[in-house]
Amino acid sequence: MSKFISILILLAAGYGVFLFYQGKLELPGTNNSTQQKGPPAGEMAMPVKTVEVSTQSFSRELNTVGTLTSDESASIRPEISGRITAIFFAEGKTVLKDDILLKIDDSIAKSELQQAEASYELNKLTFDRINELQKKGATSIQSRDEAYAKLRESEAILELAKTRLEKSTIRAPFEGMAGLREVSEGDYVETGQIITYVEAIDPIKIEFSVPEKFFADIKLGQSVFISVDAYKGKEFEGAIFAIDPKVDPETRNIRIKASAANSNVLLHPGMFSYVTIRLGKKEDAILIPEEAIIPSGKGSSVYKVIDGKAVLTDVETGLRNKAMVEIIQGLSAGDEIITAGQMKIRDGMPVSTSMPEKGEK
Repeated sequence: MSKFISILILLAAGYGVFLFYQGKLELPGTNNSTQQKGPPAGEMAMPVKTVEVSTQSFSRELNTVGTLTSDESASIRPEISGRITAIFFAEGKTVLKDDILLKIDDSIAKSELQQAEASYELNKLTFDRINELQKKGATSIQSRDEAYAKLRESEAILELAKTRLEKSTIRAPFEGMAGLREVSEGDYVETGQIITYVEAIDPIKIEFSVPEKFFADIKLGQSVFISVDAYKGKEFEGAIFAIDPKVDPETRNIRIKASAANSNVLLHPGMFSYVTIRLGKKEDAILIPEEAIIPSGKGSSVYKVIDGKAVLTDVETGLRNKAMVEIIQGLSAGDEIITAGQMKIRDGMPVSTSMPEKGEK
């Protein structure tokens, strides 16, 4: 008999546990309704985590990446062919505007110049003599014109010879740092062959792009702050000096150029840089955890919980700050949004929500 009673007690206890997990029985001192919110009884609900949307102070920073470029950059190439007779610059060192970088053999150019000078002098004397004779009526106007034409021709040949001789001396186009040499003394170089380059890097330029939706936030003269991997923790300040008036139709980005002082030559062209533009503080910004955002080809959306159901809602995102995303449009303070479990639900599905305390992420 006692054995039969024990079996009845076990069956009753098991049925009680079953009722408790079905939500039809509450244990003393507990209140399941305060732990979860869900759809009306009888509907299948998917468990998710949510947070309540609120406004807060937000320091708006636009972060992007860019590339450092020279203030001025020139590839040094000869305009005439010839053998290099002397190199006057040191690789990686500063050169001044019009400093001689190298010389190409000018012996032929000098001979051509002497020949042109002699021809010019002869034609000038001939013209002067015929011109005097024509004034006296001793020769025709045609003879004087022919002599004048030869004089002009020899003058042009003389100027050409001078230019060829000048081009045998290659000079720095502006003050900057000379690059590595691609040639040596004695090399024969062809017209247009690369010899070296000169880079002006103080100040240095920064090229970067930002999405078109921030066009109104960008101004000429606005400060930018850059950092590079070579100097961890060090920040360099510059200013925007050029904004492309055209938005790229493929990326919908705006190209921007900024300039920063570089007197200590820490920054070099080609470096990858992180760019920050500080846009000021917003006191009533709506920020949500980035894990709540559902990206798509058309934009971004989130799931709001309305009357126990998940409602897919389009939102316009703004700036990011750590793990939080600014919402410009689509949400209001007090909305309840899903932060975990989105992959298991669809629009309109009943959900069982577990809401963390305010301030908890």
